[in-house]
Amino acid sequence: MLDAAEHFAADVIRLSEQLDQKHAKELAAQLTRSASSIAANIAEASKLGTAANYHRQLRIALGSASETGTHLRIARYAELLPVQEVRRLEQRLGTICKMLNALMRHLSESQAHEESERRRKSEPPT
Repeated sequence: MLDAAEHFAADVIRLSEQLDQKHAKELAAQLTRSASSIAANIAEASKLGTAANYHRQLRIALGSASETGTHLRIARYAELLPVQEVRRLEQRLGTICKMLNALMRHLSESQAHEESERRRKSEPPT
């Protein structure tokens, strides 16, 4: 997932160079920041000590993905970038979001299972 997010950010940066040429520098900067933030937050999540912190950082990455999608749509609507390139990036972004959601769901289920086991073990026998 991190590899996919990093390659996605690199492609967004390359495509954003076209925005710079079309006097849309602020949108290019926002798009580059938000796309890079997806990968950065996934990487940071993997280094945090607790499952709760890991999950929180993945939620932040998902928020960055949402922001990136919005910037891509704006660029497409304003006809600032080639439609096919934007659609390709939107599809890849959708895949990254699915991976993030699946991992977050798995973490939530694991945490719920662990909590259930702790409660079961701490209950006095009947």
